[in-house]
This record gives sequence, C-alpha cells and structure tokens, in this order.
Amino acid sequence: MSSPAGWHVEMAQWIAKVREAEASEDLEERDVVLQMIKSRHRSSIKWKPITLDNLFGGTKHKPARRSGTIEEEEEAMEQAMAEALEDEQLDDGAIEIGSDEEYQ
Repeated sequence: MSSPAGWHVEMAQWIAKVREAEASEDLEERDVVLQMIKSRHRSSIKWKPITLDNLFGGTKHKPARRSGTIEEEEEAMEQAMAEALEDEQLDDGAIEIGSDEEYQ
C-alpha cells in the first residue's frame, strides 16, 4: 500500500469493520435490557391485586394528636432561639449604643 488511494481503501475497510462490531455490541446490549424488562414484567404479573382492607386487616389507625401545650412550648422555644440568634448578630461592624447614650 504505497499509494494514497490504497490507504484510503484500507482505512474505509477498517472503519466499516469497527462500525459493524459496534452495531453488534449495541444489539447485544439491547437484547439484554429487553430480557430484563420482560423478566420484571413476568414477575409483576404474578402478584394478585389486593384491597387495602385485606392488606391491613380492616383496622384503621388514627394518627395520634399532639396536645396544644406541647405545640405551644415548641413554638415558644423556637421563638426564643430566633431572638437569641438575632441578639448575637451585630450589624456589619456597627457599634451598639445604649438608649441613654444616644445623641440627642
């Protein structure tokens, strides 16, 4: 292969072989995925539909209600924490001046 045309022909043959191999691999991967999908579909068909009453024995569980006092305590704690954080944060380098020291 000393001529440029000969190299072009050989290169085209190599490219064709590579593309054929890649297409073959893609088909194999697709077949594997399809088999997985089919096997999952078959296993899901085995399950019979069941009502929630049968599943949970027909018993209804009511959610426990929290007392108002606990909620009020939590709200008070959250508010106190927010106020404490607010007191800790100073403005960007500002100096706090007490109310009796303010300029009049």
